[in-house]
Amino acid sequence: VLAQCPCKILQARVQRYSNAGVPAVLGGKGFDGYGASNEAQDRALKAATAYAVKYSRENPQKGFVLSGPVGTGKTHLLAATMTHLLLESGVEARYVEISLLYATIRRGFQEGKSGGEIIGPLSEVEVLAIDELGKGRGSQFELETLEELIARRYNSGKTTLFATNYSLAPERRSVR
Repeated sequence: VLAQCPCKILQARVQRYSNAGVPAVLGGKGFDGYGASNEAQDRALKAATAYAVKYSRENPQKGFVLSGPVGTGKTHLLAATMTHLLLESGVEARYVEISLLYATIRRGFQEGKSGGEIIGPLSEVEVLAIDELGKGRGSQFELETLEELIARRYNSGKTTLFATNYSLAPERRSVR
């Protein structure tokens, strides 16, 4: 029986991790290093860990949204999920911080590229992690870009993970 050497599999996974765009400051962030200090953070840790461990390429899950105030560890959990998927599961994945993606697209326009050319590869990757969702000016360009990226990924059956500082709870409006 012929089988690929385990060292080659590891090398390929490390290369995939290197190409995924996870910022160096997040390198090595794992689930074990996350310190949950309240019930909401503990639930988020358990959900992200379960998602990563149970991820199946044959039956990919839709993804998740981590929501909460600044400094609660959303980015850490997003990076830990990516690290597990890339290194343990061998999944092809990419990490993008949304404002840097917008800046990359704007620079691409100056170089004569279309927005579709730039987000095309992000539309096809198996798992995409979008950090800082909602960060930016909320311009028409930003909203249309994000909408196109999400639509392309959804229509292709790809998995997308999000982290945002915005609350997902419905707004309460008082009647006067």
